[in-house]
Amino acid sequence: MGMEKEQRKAIVMGVFKDKKVQDCAVYLYGRWLDEREYEDIKEYGQVVAPHMMKLGVKFKKMNKRPFGFTFEVDGRDYQITVNSREMRVMQVKK
Repeated sequence: MGMEKEQRKAIVMGVFKDKKVQDCAVYLYGRWLDEREYEDIKEYGQVVAPHMMKLGVKFKKMNKRPFGFTFEVDGRDYQITVNSREMRVMQVKK
C-alpha cells in the first residue's frame, strides 16, 4: 500500500523547499533562456537527478514548456516549474 496523503505532501514540499533544488532550478532556467538553441534539455537532467536522489525521490525528465522537471513520489508524478516570476510545484494529472 502507498503512503498517506500527508506523508506524500511532506516529501513533495521538502523537495520543493530544498535550497539546492531551488538554486539548481533557477540556475538551469536562466541558462536555458540563453542556451536553448544550442543545448539539449535532457542534459540538464544530469544536474537535477543527483539532488533528487539525495532527497529519496525519482527524477523522471526535464520539461521545456513550462521549464522545469518531473519527479516521482510514491508512484505519482510531480512537476516543479520555473519562470521569471515564480517557481511552482504541482501534481501531474495522468
